[in-house]
Amino acid sequence: KPRQWWFYEHLFEHPQIHIPKNLGIRSLDYKYLFFPEYDYEMLFDLNLDPQENTNLAQNEQYQSKIQQYRHLVQESVQQLA
Repeated sequence: KPRQWWFYEHLFEHPQIHIPKNLGIRSLDYKYLFFPEYDYEMLFDLNLDPQENTNLAQNEQYQSKIQQYRHLVQESVQQLA
């Protein structure tokens, strides 16, 4: 059975290329990213927007989904600490 979601983090600092640090949750339906250095979030509905063109993080209709994914990121970070 495939996982319903997974956590990932990119915290590596490359000496020549700046890639913002980020934490994320990827599920079958959504992709959530949090950039702690910029206090910036991204949420994509992968069913409606598989190319990830529209960031839904500021969309009022998705605020409960944002809260859910924030919580999953926090839980994942705590479990890995």
